Amino acid sequence: EPATELLVVPNVAALYRDDDLAAWEREDLLAASLEILSELGAVLDCPVLLTSAGDGSDPDAAAASETVADYAETELECTRTREGLRFEAAGDGSNAGSAMAGYWHGDVWQTTIPYWVEICGAVDAVDPVVAAHDRGLFEVSS
Repeated sequence: EPATELLVVPNVAALYRDDDLAAWEREDLLAASLEILSELGAVLDCPVLLTSAGDGSDPDAAAASETVADYAETELECTRTREGLRFEAAGDGSNAGSAMAGYWHGDVWQTTIPYWVEICGAVDAVDPVVAAHDRGLFEVSS
């Protein structure tokens, strides 16, 4: 609908890895679906979030994941760690995409300081003595 703010398509390539489909059909159907999703995102003026599972052990899954990545403006890699899921931006060579905003622990979202800085902004450095004096909390007696 016109008020859509985000399109989410989980594991989009899974639909096209079925053995009932010929390899050339898989590629064409996946490419057509990605084109349609791209156009839909443009028409609705909203981002499209696609996921694609491919760990490299299945060559068809890896090829499909590469096809999805070819259509992506931004690619994130999700890795399971002992602290939860870690998301990293791929490719630009900087550490800007490496900062974790939070981790899932079961049903709980544990955030990090970079998350709150992004949400609320950074606090300017304050000299505690000057701040106390400015608030009338600092008294000098002779």
